[in-house]
Amino acid sequence: MLSPPQDPPACINDLPNELLERIFSYACTDGGFTGRSISLVSKCAHRNARPVRFRNVSLSGYRQIESFLNLLDKERLVTPIRVHNLYISTWTDGEEITKVRNGQPPRWDGLHPYLPSPIPTDPQWRVWMVLQEAVDKKLAELIFRLLLNVAPTLHALSIVHSWEFGAIHIPPCLPFLKDFTFCGPPPHMECKLSSSPPSLPDLKRLHVICWNVSIACWLYHAPGMTSLRLSDVSYSACTLPCELQTQIGIFVRASGPSVFPKKHHSLRHIRIQPRGVPPSWSGTPSAGHEFLLQLQRIRPIAGIRFELMQERVYRYGYWGDRIKNDWLNAIVSAPEWWTEGEVQEEGGDAMISIPEDDEDPAALERPLSHWAQQL
Repeated sequence: MLSPPQDPPACINDLPNELLERIFSYACTDGGFTGRSISLVSKCAHRNARPVRFRNVSLSGYRQIESFLNLLDKERLVTPIRVHNLYISTWTDGEEITKVRNGQPPRWDGLHPYLPSPIPTDPQWRVWMVLQEAVDKKLAELIFRLLLNVAPTLHALSIVHSWEFGAIHIPPCLPFLKDFTFCGPPPHMECKLSSSPPSLPDLKRLHVICWNVSIACWLYHAPGMTSLRLSDVSYSACTLPCELQTQIGIFVRASGPSVFPKKHHSLRHIRIQPRGVPPSWSGTPSAGHEFLLQLQRIRPIAGIRFELMQERVYRYGYWGDRIKNDWLNAIVSAPEWWTEGEVQEEGGDAMISIPEDDEDPAALERPLSHWAQQL
């Protein structure tokens, strides 16, 4: 008896291109590793993964940023590339600059082209200053160029910019950006309120990690913002209580209430996490405690939810790790910055106590900018 004819084995190449692209979009939910891996499977997979492999991109250091920009130019000759979620970090570059300043050789050869030739041996500050200036200029140029390239399709952006470098420039317009997390020196945005249009017209949620943050420019450039979070805020942000009064319509209760007209009509949720005052803090304690007292006096007007979180001192490098993890989680779910309770904030391994003994080896390895933020 003859057996019925067998169907040929199914092959991925037999699936419609639209279905393959949909499948790959569910797989490419990391910073780009899965998309690169899929594109190496076959010519068919490479062709169908192209539109989705660049939707979520994670870049660390100027070498990755520069390589991605070169790749982007080549890929766009073949098919439109739309980056929806972007993570940028210059933290490792800052650590290498710190090593050079402390008289140690960098861990990788990427910085060598920027070193002066011949390399002076004394003093080491000459090497550091030349290197820092060159890398800072290179990073500022690359990041601005990258943001300009992806601006038309960008929905979520997280930037961890090392304090070893200067402020970066935000492009004139990121029209569809809805979630923005920024850690580092306050970026430069045009703030001529009478002439320049908002750079972030569609932004809904903003998280800024900066010890000397100011919010006036952010609020101008994000008129539709509904949620604002400020983390690691120190008393150096001495104008913050006043800005909350005049820009958002929150009043500070001292001897009596002082109500200000509400100017930012869309804002509904404010969450502030102040930087704790460590036991070994050598500054003027009254300044830090007075700033915290001003924040505690804040009472919101109707329609705005205000949260003052517990003051904390985090371990070195905590925010870089936290921002990267939350960026990855936000690709497939809502950003965790706004969850109730903030369970991650209470993690025992996240917080530290600054040692009173300045000879502690782990303390001496921290960059100078880390200690400058404590003062």
